[in-house]
Amino acid sequence: MNSEKRIALIAVAIANVQVMIALTPMSVMLPTIATDLDVGLTTASWAITSFLLTLVALLLTAGRLGDLIGHQKIFLWGTIIYTVSGTLAGFSQDIFQLILLRAIQGIGTALISGNSLAILALLFKPEERGRAIGIAGMAASIGALIGVMMGSLLAQYVSWRWLFFLMLPIGVVSIKSALGLRVNYQPAEKPKLDVAGALLLAMSLIAFTLALSSHLHGGEPTYTSGWTYHVAMLGAAIILAVAFFRVEVRHPQPIMEFRHLRQPLFVMSVGANGIMHMTMLASTFLLPFLVERGLGLLPVYTAGMLIIMQLANVGAAPFSGWLFDRTGWRWLPSAAMAVISGGLILLGLNAGVLEYWGFLAILLLMGLGLGFFMTPNNTVIMGALPATYRGFAAGMLETSRQLGHSLGVSASSAVLGLVVTISLPKMGERAAYLLGFQQATLAAGFVAFVGMILAIASSRAAPAQEELALVAGPEFSS
Repeated sequence: MNSEKRIALIAVAIANVQVMIALTPMSVMLPTIATDLDVGLTTASWAITSFLLTLVALLLTAGRLGDLIGHQKIFLWGTIIYTVSGTLAGFSQDIFQLILLRAIQGIGTALISGNSLAILALLFKPEERGRAIGIAGMAASIGALIGVMMGSLLAQYVSWRWLFFLMLPIGVVSIKSALGLRVNYQPAEKPKLDVAGALLLAMSLIAFTLALSSHLHGGEPTYTSGWTYHVAMLGAAIILAVAFFRVEVRHPQPIMEFRHLRQPLFVMSVGANGIMHMTMLASTFLLPFLVERGLGLLPVYTAGMLIIMQLANVGAAPFSGWLFDRTGWRWLPSAAMAVISGGLILLGLNAGVLEYWGFLAILLLMGLGLGFFMTPNNTVIMGALPATYRGFAAGMLETSRQLGHSLGVSASSAVLGLVVTISLPKMGERAAYLLGFQQATLAAGFVAFVGMILAIASSRAAPAQEELALVAGPEFSS
């Protein structure tokens, strides 16, 4: 590995750690932040929501900007915005300052995430790309583990503000690494930024994400009591998406070129990615309800389950990349999705009779499935489009990931809440939550099965696209 590739891998790995430190600890620290700033939990939760809204809204645009202007430049600006806004967030005197700075930090994170994999895909050859993407994925998982541990310890023993203060030294290292990037990529000579398309896409994605949130309307925090809000937001998202489509088909350099959505390899892989993140986050969201309310155990048992799953992912991600580079086995993502689907169904069928070690064994397998899916599937996505659209590919990948997270939480919470509401008067709290977990997990398992079908379709589409590349030339090559 030459110095350019090594610097790029270090820069992207550090950036992935940054992103996860900004994302994962916040839910753990939220009660402490609410108490310190003297607001309710619902208001304090906007420190998470504002970050996620700007992140989801701008990921695709950020990747496309990298295609047009240069991935190194956009990536560098992302690290600067992330570091400055994150550090200033530690000095917030009220919740509104924190919410604003977190929204700005979400913008920086979108610029980073929308271009990091594009940088690796441009610098690393197809036969070594899987290992690079696997190492980057491992760094993200390590960042998630560090974030959860740091968030818990700082909130309990020091101050939540120190999480943001620690973003400064990490950010300085990240900026220095980004300055050392040397990506051999020629952006468009006369880029024409699709401002109208970017605004419409952002508003559409924000409206869709808000439609999935059950706590932004009056009354009880349920989808039933706020159905008018959800329907209105979903309708607004559809109208804005139609307007976005009309703008895109007329723009000379659109954010989204719809011809790429006719490529089965790319579309199926992105769809499988969204479903994998949807189902895995659903399981992460549901586990605390099972452990603490369904089984009557302490929160530390939930932490043990989540840690074992993340550790399995950390180990599997780089190994699966190496294996994919060496063998080119296209069936790895579909086999991994089969493991995830099977694990979720096993949890749903047996949660009431499993011992704690049984939960750990199933979650260990699911963590391995996560690692063996993400690296090969991400590698396929980043090689499915021409080099001039690597940012678009990365943006679609990350957007499907974040939307999958939102759908996973909203769908699983809806199923859990419905089952618990119906069952609670008849069965009592523990039995009702256990049944709710089982039903929601079974639903997630069957959705993951659909993801497996998409992954199989993707593996079958790959040879056809490779043959097309030989005939059509570099426009369709990876």
